Amino acid sequence: MTIKVTCLLMVILLTSLFSCKGKERVESDTIKNVVGEIFHDKETDGDFEICGIQEHIIQYYAFNEKVFKGEKSALIRYFKKRYRIIPEANQSGLIRIRFIVNCRGEAGRFRLLAMNSDYQKVAYADDITDQLLSLIKNFKGWKPMQAGAKMRDYYQYLIFKIANGELIEIMP
Repeated sequence: MTIKVTCLLMVILLTSLFSCKGKERVESDTIKNVVGEIFHDKETDGDFEICGIQEHIIQYYAFNEKVFKGEKSALIRYFKKRYRIIPEANQSGLIRIRFIVNCRGEAGRFRLLAMNSDYQKVAYADDITDQLLSLIKNFKGWKPMQAGAKMRDYYQYLIFKIANGELIEIMP
């Protein structure tokens, strides 16, 4: 891994500490809130429902199963075919979208963080962010996750590398 990619991953991890606004936090005697949890927000999350309880959502780093139907290449084809370049935006950097995939393979609770090429938090043109959010919301290729005998909800994220309004790369 290059130094730039390693730094990027560290920035993403650290920024996830600040991406949760503390909505509807649930306290439990056995499990406290986990860094990066995405709590339900009635205004932005609509009717999306998780199958289990908040404390049992699996973090993306806790499993090594493939989460895309058709592997990552299917996801890349989906975005490359549908993403419309926005050259007039003249923006470059990274856009991270975190979300939850429930036990039925449905995605929701989307949270977006954007940064420029210097890893500074920025606002991207709505034409870019709205388009990426719409594409991710309409992607039907998420695999449900099974842990033991139970189907589980899990966290997922995608990072989009943008150069002058063009989608260059999708990570991880």
